[in-house]
Amino acid sequence: MHIATRPGVKVPSPLTCNSLTSSRYIKLTSESLRDIELSDEFNLDELNTVATKLSSYLIEAIVQFDEQWFFITEYEMYIRNRSQLDDCAQESWWLMYPGELEAYIVKKNEKKNSWFEISLFWDRIEFLVSGGIRGNYSDGSVTPFLGSAHQSLGPFNIRTNTRTTNVLVREEAATVTQTTRRLRQYKKMAAYQKWLFRSSRFVRKGFCTTVPLEVYCNSAKTNMASVASFLLKKIVEEKFVEEDIKYTLKLLYTNIFRREQQNISLNTFKNDCQQVKLTANQQSIVKCFIHLAEGNMNKLTGDDILSVYKGTLANFCKNEDDKKLRKNVHLL
Repeated sequence: MHIATRPGVKVPSPLTCNSLTSSRYIKLTSESLRDIELSDEFNLDELNTVATKLSSYLIEAIVQFDEQWFFITEYEMYIRNRSQLDDCAQESWWLMYPGELEAYIVKKNEKKNSWFEISLFWDRIEFLVSGGIRGNYSDGSVTPFLGSAHQSLGPFNIRTNTRTTNVLVREEAATVTQTTRRLRQYKKMAAYQKWLFRSSRFVRKGFCTTVPLEVYCNSAKTNMASVASFLLKKIVEEKFVEEDIKYTLKLLYTNIFRREQQNISLNTFKNDCQQVKLTANQQSIVKCFIHLAEGNMNKLTGDDILSVYKGTLANFCKNEDDKKLRKNVHLL
């Protein structure tokens, strides 16, 4: 990998003092990315090739603002205003398509709630930082984070979007893994794309966001979040076969009725559900399962699928991430 170098690069001391990185860093320049470009009518293959090249720069990069820095251990990639390739991305016109890499602290507002996100932009691509470590130059503090939303970036009061092009990258690229993004809505064409890029080193530590579509296969103990995860994975794959029905029934009987059940029919399950009072979250998951089991995946609305995620699964993922932060797994 060729990178144009600049002398005098200084890595924030808390990163080296805490052994979070021992790599040599250089400043990313416009010359660094001169061999990477997207054509005007780029397709999925071209996009994925470019995304892989860019990930070798951005994973474990250090974004430096005037008062703060961010060490990136993972990010989600979104394609701006090209819904035929990425219908999971929101329309975004506040910034056009920069020819050089630009990073922003962006203030977000929704339903009287506000938060900050860190995003990098290049051409039509947004790289939403979803995990890493941040620090302030004023006090030398280090704060690990998992998830894209920052409720506070104190001690400074940031009121508007803050921009920088000051990005430090490793001389030797970090090893990168890819998986599916953490979305709110999985009834999307691009939901299956593996556009969550992560540092393999920090994944091995366990310092990575909990991916909704992987909960069912990574959890030591099954629960309703496992069921929701499995159903969403099948919706994204657009496939639900007889073995999937049997597997889901086993999970549902274990978690709703607290007993194991073998060779149960769908009708028996529906009758058993009428004999108990299901919670709202359980009702959403059971409704989704029945549609899938009866071959009616196309009858599931966006709201149906959203309710499967927003209930048990969203809370489970957040709680798992909070546990990782409390355990300081980034320091392992």
